[in-house]
Amino acid sequence: MIAKLFSFVFLISSLIYSQVDNKLVVNSINSDELRSIISNRGDKFLLVNVWATWCIPCREEFPDLVKLFNKYKSDLDIIAISVDYPEEVEGKVIPFLNEIEVPFPVFVSRFNKDSELIELLSNKWNGALPGTFIYNKEGIQIKFLEGKQSFEGFSSIINDL
Repeated sequence: MIAKLFSFVFLISSLIYSQVDNKLVVNSINSDELRSIISNRGDKFLLVNVWATWCIPCREEFPDLVKLFNKYKSDLDIIAISVDYPEEVEGKVIPFLNEIEVPFPVFVSRFNKDSELIELLSNKWNGALPGTFIYNKEGIQIKFLEGKQSFEGFSSIINDL
């Protein structure tokens, strides 16, 4: 019981898109933490987007994710996982996120190997970016999208849910 409570408190604190001293904070995420986010859905769907600052389609897609979140936030949680190197968070990731005013939690991958993240999210995924994974309220993956998507494409999928 205490372990579950600790996990829940950690999950909630990790999901807070926070600023400390007016500075954006991007937390790291590992496999246990990602599994916990996926399985503890409550009453919302979850969209997980894997991206990187060096990926042009990822950068182009991000404003549509922001628009999607703003439209569907009562029914949909979004998290993004950057596969940039952790030491690039301050110089590359945070400036990009501040530029487009991202309102949802963004993490940087702390997986030991990229293959661990790939295997956790989908055995159909080859690791190409961006990768988007949609989970239902029970934490079951219901959609996998590879490559850049549009707001209209995302909206169509969300509306079908």
